[in-house]
Amino acid sequence: MIPEISHSGEPQTLQNLPFDMKDQILSLLDSPRDLFSFSLSSKEWASLIVPAHIEYREIRIRANRLAVWKHLAKRTDLAKNIRSLWLMSSKNETKEVFPRTLVPAFAAEAVTIRPMLVDGVAVGQLQNKRPLPEMVKAIRNFRSLRGFMWTACDGHGELVEEIFEALGHCRALAALRLGDVIVNRDYLGPSASLWKLSNLTELVLSGKQWPTLGCPDEDGEDIEDSLVSMLNLSPNLKSLTLTYFRSHPRFPSSSLQNLSKLHLLNIPGLDDTPVADSLILHFLQTHPAIEDLKWYPVNERMRKMECVSQISLGSNTIQLMGQIDASRLEEVHLWRYDGLEAIKKLAELCPSIRTLLIPNFGLSYTELSDCVECLAHFPNLEAVLESSLWLAIRYMRAEERTGFIERLLTLCPKLKRISHLVSLTNMVHDIVFERSVMGGVTWRDVPSEEDWI
Repeated sequence: MIPEISHSGEPQTLQNLPFDMKDQILSLLDSPRDLFSFSLSSKEWASLIVPAHIEYREIRIRANRLAVWKHLAKRTDLAKNIRSLWLMSSKNETKEVFPRTLVPAFAAEAVTIRPMLVDGVAVGQLQNKRPLPEMVKAIRNFRSLRGFMWTACDGHGELVEEIFEALGHCRALAALRLGDVIVNRDYLGPSASLWKLSNLTELVLSGKQWPTLGCPDEDGEDIEDSLVSMLNLSPNLKSLTLTYFRSHPRFPSSSLQNLSKLHLLNIPGLDDTPVADSLILHFLQTHPAIEDLKWYPVNERMRKMECVSQISLGSNTIQLMGQIDASRLEEVHLWRYDGLEAIKKLAELCPSIRTLLIPNFGLSYTELSDCVECLAHFPNLEAVLESSLWLAIRYMRAEERTGFIERLLTLCPKLKRISHLVSLTNMVHDIVFERSVMGGVTWRDVPSEEDWI
């Protein structure tokens, strides 16, 4: 292929492109890691990327960085490169990330926040009388902003409406994550700018204030629920996390056919009834694309589950497992676990488990006896899937292998099979155990079948 020749007679390459075109190319890269890799290609590209792009992609910042906000409000050419903004609480110890090269070190220092009472609640307020108008100006400049997270209102609680109005100028905004940021209910009435944000793919409204915000007045018969209106403005929403009152879930009247993740955090009330469950059930039935669901129904009989998959078994998951009715739970699929003690705790909480999928379980030969002792905590266990147990057992000497299997089946008297992967064929096989009347044990290797048990 003959390279394109420019008017100057030189081949057209990335190096001799105009500055504006180079800047446009760099604006297509969202990841700071990709930008860093690109900067290593030449000194010229490095001078364009650092700091104008690489320091202006992700910002995690507290309200009291006044000089940073002033810098971002003034430098629209740099602020337009921001992709992600997290307004952090002053109590959050996560490391802040914000531009430093073009902001003098002394100017970037935080200013003091003094307490202020709003409706009897102590919140933060900056030293200046009007808190951070520069913040609003800066956010309006974030024209390429994709994600916004706001976890606490200290230092900028009086700017709720202004901040959401500024987000309306961020046409690329796709992910919105909000915690308890409202210090005054009047800040988010039915006409607030928040409810007009559209074309989101992820929405998180987590906190005890959200179940009632944006609700129409009792006498407003023709006024649409603001939350429902907002959801309907984002028909491509894929992930939704909501806090709601058990007695009054508002989201089921919306239509979100692309929704794949739904996490519901309910707040109990005095008038809880199973009617709300039927509304949510109907929503689930009409949204078959949902794959990731977190929901605790009012009707406890509906919490009985037979299979749970893709679990990362840690302390938080174990706590959640303790809140469900596991009397009918017979199959659990793990993709990772925090040690054998976590699996033993699962056996204690869910004694009816018959099938357990644990990838790489028993991979370390020195832990085999501990693995067998761990499985013995499941009184009804019939199948262990996708483990590495058989891989380790297969390499034992014949007598040792027989003795080990006899011990395994003694401690797990209902165990029928162990599945394993045959690397040569990339197929899953089952080791099927058979017990004789005389107490002997035999086994055979057969191709795995679905729903074998």
